[in-house]
Amino acid sequence: MPSDHDSKLIVLGSAGFIDEETEKVRASMDDPEDTVWFGDEINLSDFFSFVSSPSLFNPVKLAVVHNADKIKELEAFMNQAHRCPEAVIVLTAAADAEKKLGAFQGFRTIIEKKKTRRDSVMEVKAAFEKHSLPCNQGCADEIYDIFGGDIKQIRSEVDKLSLYYAHKKPASSDDILKLITAEKQENIFAFIDSFAGRDRKACVRILNSLIKGGEAVTIIFVLLARRMKQVYLQKKVPSALQERMFILNKIKSDASKWKPSELAVLAGQFAELDYKIKTGQIRDTDAVYTLIGCM
Repeated sequence: MPSDHDSKLIVLGSAGFIDEETEKVRASMDDPEDTVWFGDEINLSDFFSFVSSPSLFNPVKLAVVHNADKIKELEAFMNQAHRCPEAVIVLTAAADAEKKLGAFQGFRTIIEKKKTRRDSVMEVKAAFEKHSLPCNQGCADEIYDIFGGDIKQIRSEVDKLSLYYAHKKPASSDDILKLITAEKQENIFAFIDSFAGRDRKACVRILNSLIKGGEAVTIIFVLLARRMKQVYLQKKVPSALQERMFILNKIKSDASKWKPSELAVLAGQFAELDYKIKTGQIRDTDAVYTLIGCM
């Protein structure tokens, strides 16, 4: 059971960090009766009925509220929540909610530290090593890009791979990378090749298939931006590209289909859409379709 100091927590950061910290709280408790709520749809009457009454069958209760910064009547909620001794309450939100949630008394706040790309790549590497799966830094770096930096999704992939390799461990990092990227890269990079090659019909067809198959569109957006940056560099500063020869040949072929002015406009579109995705002004799916329209 967490101490009184840790029975009321605010966890701010990425989805992966929130999952990790919430699991730490759950693991520190003895078989809690737990319920998950979401701030934008929480019924306050039901919530306080749960946290204010003792558990009938479990030693203690755990209430987790995601997107807590979206709770209506937040001040009244916070003032009442920290006075509920019967339950451990964990409120979570993105890091930018610190100012909104951190102003209230009675809760200890845990904030995810800002990470460099290298920090995140090393976290990917550690996730594989935890399951005794080989993953050197180069492999971790590529996996980080494939999943668009989503550590939560990467951990889920590691869990699946640990089951796949339960009886026979992979020989090297290359085996891990090949298995992860076999289907994912084939489909995603088919889309990226079509976009860079200005084949609009193929782009729409492949993207529709990827979305139907449940592919994470954010990953597509990130990898597409990376490829088109390479195409732009090939036009402007070819010496800046450090890639294997077959990739360079592909980039050169792509670059021949674009004018520098078109790539400059496209770069502006990427920057604008990236901002709108991150601020919730546009869905990632709509952003990618918008880019196809700019081809």
